[in-house]
Amino acid sequence: MIFAGLLFGFILIFQLFNLTTTSLWHDEAFSALLIQYEDYGEMIRRIGLDVHPPLYYILLRFWTGIFNTSLFSLRAFSLLFGIGTALGIFFLTKEIFRNSTLAFLSAVLLSLVSFQVQYNLEARMYTLGAFFLVFATFFVLHALKTRVPSTSFFMFMAAYVTCASAALYTHYYTVFGIFAHGLFILYALRFRLKQLALFAGAFLAIALLFLPWLPTFLRQLSQVQTSYWIPPITKWSIATTISKMTIGDGLDPNQAAFLIILVNILALGAFFFMLSRYSQKERWILLFLFLAPFLGSLLLSLKTSIYLDRYFIFYLPYLIIALAAAIFAIPQKQTRFILLTFILIGAVLSYPLHAWTWRLSEKPGMEGATSYLLPSLQKEDEILINSSFVYFTFLYYNESDVHPLLYAPDELPHFSGTALLNRQDITRSFDIAEAGDTIWTIDTTGFGNFQPTVPVSWQKQEEKEFPDAYNHRGSIIVRKYLVQDK
Repeated sequence: MIFAGLLFGFILIFQLFNLTTTSLWHDEAFSALLIQYEDYGEMIRRIGLDVHPPLYYILLRFWTGIFNTSLFSLRAFSLLFGIGTALGIFFLTKEIFRNSTLAFLSAVLLSLVSFQVQYNLEARMYTLGAFFLVFATFFVLHALKTRVPSTSFFMFMAAYVTCASAALYTHYYTVFGIFAHGLFILYALRFRLKQLALFAGAFLAIALLFLPWLPTFLRQLSQVQTSYWIPPITKWSIATTISKMTIGDGLDPNQAAFLIILVNILALGAFFFMLSRYSQKERWILLFLFLAPFLGSLLLSLKTSIYLDRYFIFYLPYLIIALAAAIFAIPQKQTRFILLTFILIGAVLSYPLHAWTWRLSEKPGMEGATSYLLPSLQKEDEILINSSFVYFTFLYYNESDVHPLLYAPDELPHFSGTALLNRQDITRSFDIAEAGDTIWTIDTTGFGNFQPTVPVSWQKQEEKEFPDAYNHRGSIIVRKYLVQDK
């Protein structure tokens, strides 16, 4: 326990010191800019033009109103709820297995695993959604154990409705968790119709609370069904997601098929070992919560793919609890101690190894690009950005009075962040400069690698590349041009 506590403290300090190691990227910049609208109604309107519900942005706006919109502050909000999720996992594990040591181990493992740490350090809604869903699960289990009718029961049900609704207003993927809660309630109560009716009332309350947002959700759904960027599911999708959830990095099936299969066998084996070694009925909710998002997303992706690894961060806690419980159930004390020590050391090293493998400290991204560009920028210069996936990132870091233009010769897809764009932000052609003008362009080799050819009259003066974190973000390329006579 002391050893695990020291590791827990180490990784939290490590995360605090690494909140700003990597440059802010497109999704985070979207968060940071969206909350800066002075008109609250305008902010909500633009949220509706995107594909996510509003609660994360509302709470982040409140947070930054107290603190600020620095990168440290934006990501600290996510880290706070990552820690809160670990606290929730402690209470939930204790509620299921009645064992404080196992509960503490589960919380420590969640805080250490690389998949969780990565999203603790990202200014998006993932840890907030996981936090609400974990506490919703805790409250629904507590309500199932409480005498009906009683004041305590209705208090726990009110807490459940609040947390489940908050989860749904944070990210739509949490609906699979709410569905899993319903399945478990049916399993746990079977034919106790009076209690089932009370829980049905709770789900009705969740639906009614979501009703004001329903028209906006339906518009967002129509956008997603028309066009979305998530690639189709493959035969390896689930297996690679589970390997990423456990060991922290996505493995290429063409190079590491055996390791992916092995990790999946161990993860699923831990689930079934846990189910066979414990007698608590509540343990089944872990399996329901683990399976529901995989089955649900597969079913919905038959029309338009919505399957994305990072969305399973909401369901990582239940896999971690199952793994911890399985290890804790090993009868041989020495074997259990060796395995626990090995896993804890591996977990505490997982994110540092992940960061080292990706060389995150050597990839300054847009922060490096703006640090290079801005000192040389003159007020009469122009800035042209050739991808919406780095446009908002530059806006966040831009401290100059020069407003950049986004070059977009064709209509932009909604998922590129069009909810934040105004007409005056966009140019459809390169006819924006005259002879003698200085033009700075910013390109990216990531996100589809759109790098248009500039007019021949633009003479290149400088070029510098700034690698960004992770392959899909590529590198930021800054170029300086002097416009010649045509």
